[in-house]
Amino acid sequence: MTAAPSAPTTPLPALMLFYSTLLRTLVTSTCPSNTPLYLRNLMIPYIHWSTPHYRAPSYGRDLRDNVSNIVFPGTAIPLSLFCLTKHTYLLSLLLFLPTLCLLAAFTTDKDDVSTAFSKYLVDDDTWFSLWRMNCNLAAVHSAACEKESGWRGYGMENKVSKKRRAL
Repeated sequence: MTAAPSAPTTPLPALMLFYSTLLRTLVTSTCPSNTPLYLRNLMIPYIHWSTPHYRAPSYGRDLRDNVSNIVFPGTAIPLSLFCLTKHTYLLSLLLFLPTLCLLAAFTTDKDDVSTAFSKYLVDDDTWFSLWRMNCNLAAVHSAACEKESGWRGYGMENKVSKKRRAL
């Protein structure tokens, strides 16, 4: 297996990679293996939206529940608003994510906005992105293993079940 190519560091190639990845995923329902990991991670919820989840009826519902107590900094806008349906999630990726990446680039790196924008758009490594990657990995793995062993290995991941067992 070959490593994914490095992400572009200028805005136009970054935007082209971002939108071409979204388009390919929409058409094929898969994400090409040569796509940067962060972009693949963004598309996992879209691909697996209706897949059963160990904590919720579907992956989409778990995502919405998971981000329900997170708001955009400086606003009262909950992140779950952008995860109401599979289509609002996709629309958020298409329209709002590039805008938010540009705003973040302006606020965090005024000396090199174009590089910061490109990094946030296609190769983000902030704590939130890494947390979502971990959530995606656990969900996809649990769904793959569910057929063989049920949710047995993920019972303690469910906070409600964990508390009930402890009592």
